[in-house]
Amino acid sequence: MKKGELITTVAEKLNITRESAENAVLTTLAAITMGMTDSRTVVIPNFGTFTVKQRAERLARNLQTGETITVPAQKIVVFKAGKLIMGLINGQAGSTGAAPSRTAGDQE
Repeated sequence: MKKGELITTVAEKLNITRESAENAVLTTLAAITMGMTDSRTVVIPNFGTFTVKQRAERLARNLQTGETITVPAQKIVVFKAGKLIMGLINGQAGSTGAAPSRTAGDQE
């Protein structure tokens, strides 16, 4: 799913305008991003956890030339899916807690 599809889905599920849905999605993404740029962990219950981790400097090899290069240390973003999401992905929605709420228009 791409950002535009997410915005459309939010607009349809909440019965709001696309512009309002876009504002909500972009504001949520900005809040998550700001939390991570402050090197904090962002936890969204029943969804997952975004964490910033430090990756150490390491040696790697240029596959074209065979030359050994040093890859500098850097921060990376790690996402760990919550139990509910993992259960839904693996077809075990009933065993991991409350399922996400569905609106009357949802069909399976």
